[in-house]
Amino acid sequence: MATIEHAGTAAVGKWIGVEGGTVTQYVNRYADTDNPCPEPDVKIRQGKGFVYGWAFNREQEWRGWNARRLGQGAAGTSKPGSGRRRQPE
Repeated sequence: MATIEHAGTAAVGKWIGVEGGTVTQYVNRYADTDNPCPEPDVKIRQGKGFVYGWAFNREQEWRGWNARRLGQGAAGTSKPGSGRRRQPE
């Protein structure tokens, strides 16, 4: 059987300019929003959580998702679930 390689959170993080741990946070934080992260191609159960993996050819999908992402760092927005709202100007 051939081994199939996937990009983990560290590789995805390099694609979008964040740490691998941040990718895991994004997967959870944006799951129930209008802009969820690209669905992983593989989820490996590890302890109480999962290790995620994506096909290497999905880099552009991740870059597009990140360009649409609202949250900290995006002008006039707050991260999902923070309870903060943009104040009228």
